[in-house]
Amino acid sequence: MKSYTEDYADDLLTAPTIYQQIRQVDPGVRIWISMSQFHRGADRLLTARRSVLADAFRVFLDSSLTGQDDGDRMEKYATLDREVLATLTSAIGDLDRGEPLPDVVTVYLSGTDLFAHVAEAGPDRARRRYLTQVVDPGLVRLHAALARRGGLDHRYVVVISDHGHTAVLSDEQHALGSRDDGEGPRDVLEAAGFRVRPAGWKIDDKSFQSVIAYGGAFAFVYLADRSTCAAEASECDFRHPPRYDEDVLPVAEAFFRSAQGAGPVPALRGTLDLVLVRRGTEGPFQVYLGDGKAEDVARYLARSPRRDYVAVARRLHALAVGSHGDRAGDILLVTRDGGESDVHRRYYFSHTYRSWHGSPSRQDSEIPFILAHPDKSRRELTAAADRVLGDAPSIDRVGRLLVDLRLER
Repeated sequence: MKSYTEDYADDLLTAPTIYQQIRQVDPGVRIWISMSQFHRGADRLLTARRSVLADAFRVFLDSSLTGQDDGDRMEKYATLDREVLATLTSAIGDLDRGEPLPDVVTVYLSGTDLFAHVAEAGPDRARRRYLTQVVDPGLVRLHAALARRGGLDHRYVVVISDHGHTAVLSDEQHALGSRDDGEGPRDVLEAAGFRVRPAGWKIDDKSFQSVIAYGGAFAFVYLADRSTCAAEASECDFRHPPRYDEDVLPVAEAFFRSAQGAGPVPALRGTLDLVLVRRGTEGPFQVYLGDGKAEDVARYLARSPRRDYVAVARRLHALAVGSHGDRAGDILLVTRDGGESDVHRRYYFSHTYRSWHGSPSRQDSEIPFILAHPDKSRRELTAAADRVLGDAPSIDRVGRLLVDLRLER
């Protein structure tokens, strides 16, 4: 909510948005943003009412709502996205006849993703149902409003998502983040001798020595140099990296052995696919092999390939190497999730849901990309996209493409 009311997400940015990049070259550009969490550089931000936002988020956070079927759940998100599209459509229709349309319009529809997380029918059926019953009719009305003003003449239209979805089982055995019975990931950290940060956004107790952040198929583990905050109530300075031998390796070994059923939390047996470690906070991750040994990711996967994984070494390098690579953590845990064909062998770091994402699998990694223009042929559009996306397309390159298309570069 704060991302829309107090620019919470924008305040975390350390790189210019595509809107700022466009405006730097074209200061007079008119930009409208609808529901994007990041909107710095835009002239106007359009959102749904707070009450509608709150209802949708509440359903997502309480995925176990009783007495509701898929139709009831979908309607909460449909109400949000219908209002988002209606607000944008009305804003375009309310422009005076001589008032120009915005040059750049972006609209973010969250319901397709949120509904897929909780739908009993599974993510594929859920998304297809949502797109055809909610998104398509709303886009028809938005299209009509733009067309009436000539707003689609000579305009690029881009449709894109940010990830796929993988069906999972909605129970505490597979939802590793829901385990509060002494058999979860947090207990591994405690067994390795670390005080763990309490769950919650804002906390009073700052005496923790480790943090574990759940992200579906990944978990990010942040460690302190325990020698600087060994006293029970002392506060650790996480700006300094942990010691590799004394801090990182004990935790990695505890997770590695637990995943084999021989560590401090044997209930995690068979849940993890990879334990990734690194020296320092800005270097590349390696695959932990046990007994203090680690191996280059690309070399390990070449020797022990994972079914259906996509560009793992390249994407991990992009995540972890650079001026803010330290934010990726000291240890990465990768569950057995999207690469497993049997849903009973899929695990995820979260509370219970019916679908998750974030794994390196093709199902989670591939995204739709649609580029259209009324005056350009398929060959012209393909050439324009290929110049930027190349033979290794990625979502950050799509951002560069959007800037180039607007600035006609």
